[in-house]
Amino acid sequence: MTSCTTGPTSAQDHRTSAQEALALARALPVDAVREPEMPIDVFLREGRAVLAGCAEHEGALAAVGVTTEMRATADKYLSALDSTETIWQAERKGAARRTEFAKLIGEGEAVRSDILAAGDLALRKSQEGQERLSRIREGEGLPDLAMDLGECAVLLTDARSLFEAISYPVDDKAQDAARLRDAISAGLAAEDAGKTLSQAKDDRDRVYTLARESISELRAFARFAFSRSFTALERAVKACRFVFWAEASWVFVIVAMLVFPFLRVYTSGRA
Repeated sequence: MTSCTTGPTSAQDHRTSAQEALALARALPVDAVREPEMPIDVFLREGRAVLAGCAEHEGALAAVGVTTEMRATADKYLSALDSTETIWQAERKGAARRTEFAKLIGEGEAVRSDILAAGDLALRKSQEGQERLSRIREGEGLPDLAMDLGECAVLLTDARSLFEAISYPVDDKAQDAARLRDAISAGLAAEDAGKTLSQAKDDRDRVYTLARESISELRAFARFAFSRSFTALERAVKACRFVFWAEASWVFVIVAMLVFPFLRVYTSGRA
């Protein structure tokens, strides 16, 4: 049996480990997908116990049709389930990180608006400055927000004297814009990586469905194999009981034949 004790550690390792099972799991019709009926760690322990039992009683199970491939498939599904569960848990924890990212976006938009408003005043007599402000305002969406903040930081440095003329805190605002640009860019990269995780729960449930069916099949074979052994034992016990009672009957007949004449003499003498 393939060992499950040493598995993938990083999220990418888990995704790679689960790919083959996921290809089959994602092909399942929606109405066939089952949600876990117990905690996944409990199911994994029980599933691995079943595989250990299959290895221990390999001969008896092979006699009723359990193949090495069936056991290997179940082991593969359990490993994939372990991986997809890890990814799903990472996705759930990521919700808190996305809340923090939303705060960064709000802060970034506020800083950009503040710099643009100051720029309208500071650069009111600069055609080049007004054109640069217009290009910044054309940006849409989060990727553009990160770029806009970077351009705002550069603009503050390039037109430092004009912004200082209106007593605008150039250094502080330029640092804020650069910091938020970097933070939002990093957040966007994490969100892009997280797109693979957006269907994490569905993947987990689909792989669980495959693992559940595979383990249930092994259990059915095991019940059949050991029920046959029990039936054979039960027949042997019944045969022993028959022999016992048959022998006991003969003993009773012999005892009766020996005792009966004495009973006749005893009863006739009393008469």
